[in-house]
Amino acid sequence: MISHEEMEFTGFQKGLVLRLFQYMRRYSWQTYLSMFFIVLTTLGQLSMPVIIQRAVDNNLQPGWLPGEASDLEGIREVDPRIDDNWVELNGLRFYSQRYAGRYFRGKDTNPPAYYLISRTQEAAAPRSLSVPSPDPSSPGAPVPADSLLQKIERSLPDAPNTEYPRLLYNDQYAAIQDSAYRELDRELKRELRAADWRGIRNKALLYLGILILVLISSFLQIFFMALAGQNVMKDLRVQLYHQTIHQDLRFLQNQQVGKLVTRVSSDVETINELFTNVLTSIISDVIMMAGVMITLFLLDVQLGLISLAILPPVALLLLFFRHKARSAYRKVRKWVSSVNAYISEHLGGVSLVQVFARETETIREFTRRNYQLFKANLSELYVFTVFRPVVDFLSTMSIALVLFAGAHQLLSGLVSLGVLIAFINLIQRFYQPVRDMAEKFTLIQSAMAGSERVFSLLDEKHLEQQTIEENDGSFQVPEKEQVKGSIEFRDVHFSYNPGEPVLQGISFSGSPGQRIALVGYTGSGKTTIANVLSRLWEIQKGTIYIDGMDVKQIPLHRLRTIVQPVQQDVTLFHMSLRENLLLGKKLPDERVFEVLDTVQAGDFIRRLPKGLDTMVSESGENFSSGQLQLLSFARLLLQDPKIIIMDEATANIDTETERKIQHAMETLMTGRTSIVIAHRLSTIMDADNIVVLHQGKVAESGTHEQLMKKNGLYFNLQQLQFKRDGTPAS
Repeated sequence: MISHEEMEFTGFQKGLVLRLFQYMRRYSWQTYLSMFFIVLTTLGQLSMPVIIQRAVDNNLQPGWLPGEASDLEGIREVDPRIDDNWVELNGLRFYSQRYAGRYFRGKDTNPPAYYLISRTQEAAAPRSLSVPSPDPSSPGAPVPADSLLQKIERSLPDAPNTEYPRLLYNDQYAAIQDSAYRELDRELKRELRAADWRGIRNKALLYLGILILVLISSFLQIFFMALAGQNVMKDLRVQLYHQTIHQDLRFLQNQQVGKLVTRVSSDVETINELFTNVLTSIISDVIMMAGVMITLFLLDVQLGLISLAILPPVALLLLFFRHKARSAYRKVRKWVSSVNAYISEHLGGVSLVQVFARETETIREFTRRNYQLFKANLSELYVFTVFRPVVDFLSTMSIALVLFAGAHQLLSGLVSLGVLIAFINLIQRFYQPVRDMAEKFTLIQSAMAGSERVFSLLDEKHLEQQTIEENDGSFQVPEKEQVKGSIEFRDVHFSYNPGEPVLQGISFSGSPGQRIALVGYTGSGKTTIANVLSRLWEIQKGTIYIDGMDVKQIPLHRLRTIVQPVQQDVTLFHMSLRENLLLGKKLPDERVFEVLDTVQAGDFIRRLPKGLDTMVSESGENFSSGQLQLLSFARLLLQDPKIIIMDEATANIDTETERKIQHAMETLMTGRTSIVIAHRLSTIMDADNIVVLHQGKVAESGTHEQLMKKNGLYFNLQQLQFKRDGTPAS
């Protein structure tokens, strides 16, 4: 049997993830939609730095360099885009600085940068040759002689002759040096750069549109993944609850209630975190980091390689952090489980703690466990508080390297200002997932540990599964109405713990409608016989028959409608009295009160302000022990079983109530087989068969008269009762 308490998480396990994804199949369309929106969101986020780069290089900076075709001999084979990005003006070629800058800079001529304007548009020229031919009849026809260009010529001061003119133009294009442009007044600059302003406006609108798209896409990505995760959690909780309530008592009594509740609630919630937060983040981060690297190398290979220089230390840091964080996480989970179990156990038995005045000792032990949890949390905190600052340091170092190398290349004309700005933006986006790795790693470990505990519980075979396997899927399914109620125990052996037998070769039988009494000293096995009959516990050897059918060949749900007990400790749930009595069965109130009257409980139910709609408090504390016992009788009779087990059924009832119940049971047990377990022998003197147990074996059996004549163990029990209670033996 798996011990959930001692289970430790061993790290990322592919098998667990694959099992979790099996649950996603039913909701694959939600998952696929979420993946689509993740990709869309990431692409949108990657495009934003590129839009800024294009705005800076195309609309803010002078982007054209004059040169001769011979200057670029041998370069075209390396970067053929140069041949596609030039404009000829008055015999002088202007090349796009984005592609030709690195080849012109560093030459002795060191040509100046120019703004290039298409006179057909009175706008910044597009950075390619796709310029429409001038059409005098169109609104974009060449500007007249007294136009903007003449204003510029008149406003520019005389300058010494240089190799490159400050302003030149023809019918299609005009080019002005950056230094000359800076000397113009504000109005001329604005008029000259009107198209650049339009370009910036359009890019800003595009940026805003992408930002809105990313916002909507992020919402839909989270919504659909959360929807799929919630559906998976719903299925897992139902399956876990089904698995738990079908376990036998051997398994359940070895598990603390608090730990089982944690499996169904907290551990499942950690898996939900995996789907809704971690899974989407990991996919988004992987796409983002890959997209960033691709974009960096598309913008500039040299700067891209420089950006990667800091990655090896980051990888080593992640490996170190993973090892330390896993160790710290194990300690935290161990003490969280210990504290939760202690709270659940002692709050559930708080009345016992108070009765024996153990508050001080209980608080002292809780304080000790809580302090251990505090220390474990501090250990985990130390790991995380070191990790994030180190990642921030490495990220800043990476940006500093790019700034240093990029500034040098910018001054040398090897990269544009827009590319450098885009690099800084993209590097920040690249390191953001690394910064969040601490939180994600915690969630991953929590989800993996929760998954391991959840699946270990799901892998525990419950009785119904064992029954199916033992019978190869074939069952004997008797109709409840056809069951007569004969019982036979044949050489039954059972022990709660190995080497400590409780039942040793128990054999007895009872005919339909008979009342069988089990008597004996405490610990002789009376209650155990009742438990193994309904298969709450599984016997190790022997066979139990009902109407000649092995109980292991009867489906559990059918067996437990045939055999039902009146328990020593009556359990009522926190719901209405009607729901507690019917337990899902559909019966009219008239039938319910008929049964309640039969067990002498109808009167006090009618006196309740809300009658059957009265809410039962936790553990039924708003009813007396005698009332609870009567209600348990009523609940059993409403279920109409064929075999009734009364385990100390009248032990908590006063003499008058006991007399009423005895009278009612005489009538109601007709046609039913009943097994009565009681230490007060006066309640079973009229039983058809009394089985006397001693140390797990049948010492003797027979009717009251037969056993009294034997002067055996039963006779001695009668004599002890007479001395204690004053009830004469007969």
